[in-house]
Amino acid sequence: AIGDEIDEWPDDLNGRGDPWTLLLKRLRTYPNAKAVAVSKPSVKGRSKIEAGYLSGDMRKFFVPCPHCGEYQVLLWSQMKWEKSPSGDRDVWYECPYCKGKLENYHKELMLKKGQWRPTNPNRVSKRVRSYQISSLYAPVGWTSWESLVEQWLDSQGNVNKLISFIN
Repeated sequence: AIGDEIDEWPDDLNGRGDPWTLLLKRLRTYPNAKAVAVSKPSVKGRSKIEAGYLSGDMRKFFVPCPHCGEYQVLLWSQMKWEKSPSGDRDVWYECPYCKGKLENYHKELMLKKGQWRPTNPNRVSKRVRSYQISSLYAPVGWTSWESLVEQWLDSQGNVNKLISFIN
């Protein structure tokens, strides 16, 4: 079963309880059942998807730097940009290990060699795999790092745009 955008689901379904819990109870009939919850997080501390992620093994996608080979999780704090003399914006990702300049096109090879790794050894449930990934990983031809930087800059000073960008 797939629960899509579960952070938008009500906490109580017409007096019958939490819809996700009800869905899981229905699956007990099937010995090989799998449940997948998908959502953008909503309010920190009240988000259903965040709670599920934190209770699982918290897998993150590690990719190698094309310069030094060190595996890392892509973080917004490593995005760098500056205006070039021509007026265009030069955008790159800086490797935290070698300080190498990674261009958007490098993602193609990085994603091919990427690995999902659990990061929560103290997880609540040994059976729950939980995953998180950001738009920084969008394949070449999808959302580019340049586009993300433009969206970030456009959201400055506008709380609603900033919330949408972060989500």
